[in-house]
Amino acid sequence: MDYGQMIEELYAKRRSAIGGKWGMEKITRLCELLGNPQDRLKAITIAGSKGKGSVSTMVESALRTAGFKTGLTISPDVDGYAERFQISGKPVSNARILEVYQIVRPQAEKISGISFFEITIAMALLLFAEEKVDYAVLEVGLGGRLDATNVCTPLVAAITNISLEHTENLGNSIEKIAWEKAGIIKNSKTITVTTCDGAALEVIRKKCADVGSKLVEVNGKYEGRIGMRGEFQKRNAALACAAVSALCEADGIKISEESIALGIDKAFIGGRMETISQNPLVVMDGAHNPAAMTAIEGDVRKIIMEKNVSKTIIVLAIMADKNYEEMLAAIAPLANEIVATQTQFERCLSANGLAKAAGKYCPKVTVIADAKQAFEYAKKNAGENGFVLVTGSLYLLGEVRGKRDLKIDG
Repeated sequence: MDYGQMIEELYAKRRSAIGGKWGMEKITRLCELLGNPQDRLKAITIAGSKGKGSVSTMVESALRTAGFKTGLTISPDVDGYAERFQISGKPVSNARILEVYQIVRPQAEKISGISFFEITIAMALLLFAEEKVDYAVLEVGLGGRLDATNVCTPLVAAITNISLEHTENLGNSIEKIAWEKAGIIKNSKTITVTTCDGAALEVIRKKCADVGSKLVEVNGKYEGRIGMRGEFQKRNAALACAAVSALCEADGIKISEESIALGIDKAFIGGRMETISQNPLVVMDGAHNPAAMTAIEGDVRKIIMEKNVSKTIIVLAIMADKNYEEMLAAIAPLANEIVATQTQFERCLSANGLAKAAGKYCPKVTVIADAKQAFEYAKKNAGENGFVLVTGSLYLLGEVRGKRDLKIDG
């Protein structure tokens, strides 16, 4: 088996698992068959509705800057599957990923209905254990309580803000979603940090009280230098700082403020208000729910004003299970033209369906179903001093960048 065959096999599992039972039984069994690699790790788990990828990256960068060997797994990937397996800030080689898969695969085959994500997380945990990382930083995929990452008992549980999302799995209220995400808070050995407020915070407070976890409520914004663009990153950075400080307390280590600050300044994750080119100005952001789209609206407006752009074209693809009306209401009025497209991902809203909804908010909507063609059209038609924003889904970013090695259409 080569790497390409592994990718095809994994994504076949991903497609076959759609709509399958959601729970901890399969990942728990797979880890048992692998010798429970999670028990050899000191984990920091990050959940939330938006910002968890950025926070995970900042925490990892701060720990690495302080001299620790780190493991980081994030999802989804933008530029290739290897992004999900990072050791000390760098994706491991395809050969190493294949090597780990060949260990995990025969055990996974013993478990009916095991999913792509469960196998991927088991691979990451085994890799991190074999590489003897000092700390493993785990970004939760969906929810928390029943997410595959929750096979670990973390030293620190960090929860970013919470909004209505994935209601078919997590529940139709902030309280229910917060309860699911608070499932990463295990016991008194876990220190919890969060930027949540309101009803979500009350749920987290109760969970911490029930299991004896110390809770650190993070208010305000980080005032230091942040390598990643976006006003919203200030809250993410504040949470990352709190998470690193909590780890110091939980594990009895010392990390200087200088190391934390430098780590946050150096931290980078693709597709978060990321500038791709200057002529025309192209910015990509994976905002994928109303809260995330609202968060970038101010930054997009600032770019339009400060750069005095002549024309703004927004290339959009959104998952059908998202509240795309609210997302469009936040961002579409800033555009002179919306290019409605779609990804190969099964849950994506059709380009025509998106265009119909977008027409309420923008006077000109163009439908180009192929994501790469939509992006090329936008760049060509932005004109001198034009601005192209690509947003709505991290899967869209991966496709227009042309670097993804996961071919979703099989």
